Amino acid sequence: IIAQASGTNPDNLNGTISLENIVYTSSSDSVATGSMLITGRNNPQYKFLSLESEFADARFISRLSYLEVFDYLRHVIYDYIPALATGDTHHAYHRDVDEENRMSRSGTSRFKLNVKKANNVAAIFVPGFSIAEGTNIDFLFNPSTETMTLKAESEFLEYGKFLVTELAVNADNTTAPDTLNIYFQSKDLYFPGYSAPSSSVHAKASADRLGVTARISDQETDINATFDINAWFGRRLDGSLEVNGKFAPSYISTANQTWRIFDEGVTYDPEGIYINNFRIVNGTQELYAGGAISNSRSDTLRIELKELDAALF
Repeated sequence: IIAQASGTNPDNLNGTISLENIVYTSSSDSVATGSMLITGRNNPQYKFLSLESEFADARFISRLSYLEVFDYLRHVIYDYIPALATGDTHHAYHRDVDEENRMSRSGTSRFKLNVKKANNVAAIFVPGFSIAEGTNIDFLFNPSTETMTLKAESEFLEYGKFLVTELAVNADNTTAPDTLNIYFQSKDLYFPGYSAPSSSVHAKASADRLGVTARISDQETDINATFDINAWFGRRLDGSLEVNGKFAPSYISTANQTWRIFDEGVTYDPEGIYINNFRIVNGTQELYAGGAISNSRSDTLRIELKELDAALF
């Protein structure tokens, strides 16, 4: 270790720290990862921190404290779905008027990560995890307007029996600051019992409402599906969480059949899950579910199959 630096935390680190001939040792393996250089240039008005290594390069530039930025991100979901916040959590950090005027000239905070040959290192910390070289993350946050954008791309991510290829994730609140949009796309998605050669998901959160639209397409089997779900979050009089969900027009189609999905709502609360007239219909064929799933013996879930072709399964 060669250090020419001063400071007690990332916010006031100044100088460089060089680590050479690094070896990570676990109970089953030892991995040499070469050298690592950490550089910090920080003062009350400017923050710069970078990592250069053989397995990844990362850089964070900001005029706002690192801890303030990370604290904002850690709680930002509660700004869009406040019902998820509990007594020991708080909403994302917001500035008062005087501070906002002070921060209005602060520019953006930016974090960039570029993954190199990291699989040997990743497996030390998370056994069975692999990540493609060239995986990258680019995050921008404007503290004066509290707008942000996140872009992430990876040729593949693999963990155990889970695999996703040509992954792209985008998130932002720039179109409407009171709405958080998240987009997910992949070419192949595999995990035990499920595979989807082409998938896209759009999630939108605002004012205790979450809307999710998922599309799946498989040209080889000619299966296409669209699931459009809306959920509303709230707190009951006793303070417990309640979630109400409902399908918008959704379907699953094959080469010669289309199954349409209908319901009159699904409710979750600590006592159980309540399903109101959930139906999947294709012509005269129908699957119906209605009732409750709970710890109460008086609650029942009724399932009906009408003229259903068992060969489909």
